[in-house]
Amino acid sequence: MAEMSFRGALRLTLQEELQADENVFLMGEDIGAYGGSYSVTKGLFEEFGPERIMDTPISESVIVGAGIGAAMGGLRPIVELMTINFSLLALDQIVNNAAKLSYMSAGQINVPLVIRMASGAGSQLSSQHSQSLEGWFAHIPGIKVVVPYTPRDARGLLKTAFDEQNPVIFIEHTALYARKGEVPLVRSRPSSWRKPSTIWTRRLPASAAPTSRCLTRRRSNRRRCPTPSRLRTPRWHSSRRTQ
Repeated sequence: MAEMSFRGALRLTLQEELQADENVFLMGEDIGAYGGSYSVTKGLFEEFGPERIMDTPISESVIVGAGIGAAMGGLRPIVELMTINFSLLALDQIVNNAAKLSYMSAGQINVPLVIRMASGAGSQLSSQHSQSLEGWFAHIPGIKVVVPYTPRDARGLLKTAFDEQNPVIFIEHTALYARKGEVPLVRSRPSSWRKPSTIWTRRLPASAAPTSRCLTRRRSNRRRCPTPSRLRTPRWHSSRRTQ
């Protein structure tokens, strides 16, 4: 274990994956010699060169579309969009291509693509750069949405994202990049060191269903209405899940 920043945990993981698999490469705006808008890719250009740390034009649709094509061809691209706000310019590629190709081909085509993007307000970057659109992407079948909170989460979830055979939207809040925490340095997959968490859910009781119609029905139809003895009370339960 070692203490490092959220930014450092992401950089370490990207470095390890680039070293482990020559099919892994990064592409995005200013991620090369500049080191990325949030310095996550700083130093990777010098280590791996321009063929694997690729600067792109300012065209989000082209960036994501090229990443989809590379993933379909057997490579493992990590696409970086400067902010989640600019992903709106690539929605057609993300929603209609990346998310659907595997299902439209009956599983014959996979799109192992990781799309990293910064999100959130509080950094004085104006309203067009401060939106949190995680909920939008969570409603799209065919992609997984990841939003880490701690440096440990960032490292473990990014490693897990590399194992996925279909698109992963990896969202990083800009206010967390400097946050520090304990991070495992082992190169093993996160399943060997991530901690379980408890998630609470509430089951909607039958009593919440509308019953006012039963009161206005004719006497002959009242037997269809639920009686108090058949109404269920709310039930709370917990489920164990790893994160």
